[in-house]
Amino acid sequence: PAGSFQGVPVLNSRNMRDERIEPGVFGLWRQSILIPEGIEGRLSEAQFHAVLTHEWNHVQRRDNLVAALQMMAEAIFWFYPVVSMIGRRLIEERELACDQAVLEQAGADDYVEGILSVCKFYTTSPLSCVAGISGADLRARVESILRNERPRELGRARRWALGMALSAVVAGPAAVGFFTAPAVFAQQGNSFVGLATSAEKK
Repeated sequence: PAGSFQGVPVLNSRNMRDERIEPGVFGLWRQSILIPEGIEGRLSEAQFHAVLTHEWNHVQRRDNLVAALQMMAEAIFWFYPVVSMIGRRLIEERELACDQAVLEQAGADDYVEGILSVCKFYTTSPLSCVAGISGADLRARVESILRNERPRELGRARRWALGMALSAVVAGPAAVGFFTAPAVFAQQGNSFVGLATSAEKK
C-alpha cells in the first residue's frame, strides 16, 4: 500500500508497472486509486500531486459508476448512433471537469507536464469503466488547460434543452417501435389471408 490521498486509498501495483498502465480509479462502490509501482520516481512532487488530485476527483464524482451505467446504455441502444455520440461527449465532460478541479489547486504547467509524463511512460487502462488521466481528446485537453479555459455555466435554457434531448434519445426508439408495430402485424395478417385464399382456389 502507498497510503491514502485525502481519505482515498492509494495502492501500488507491480502489475501496472510491468504492463505500463497509467494510474486509475478502480472499483464502483469502494473505490481506490491504483498507481504503477515506481511512478513517484518519474514525476516531480507537484506533478505527482496533480495526477493524484485528478484521480481523487474521479472518485468524488463516482465516474466509474457513471461509466459503467453508460456502457450498459450503449449496449442496450447499440443500434442508435446518437447514443454513442453522447457517450463520447460524456467522457470528454468527465475529464474536463476533473481538469478544472485540479487547476483550482495546482499550476497548469505542473499539471500538463504530469499528464505528458504519464502518457510518455504508461498507456491507458484497457477497461473502459476505469477512470484515468489520459482519457478523451488529450491534445484538446492540454490546450484547454494551458489557455486556462473555464467551462460555460449551464443555464436554465441549456438544462431544459439537455433534458429534452435525453428524453428523445431514451423514448425515441421505443416510440418508433410502438407506432410501427401494428402496421407490421397487419401486413402479416393480410399475407396469411392471401395464402389461405390462394390455397382454397387450388
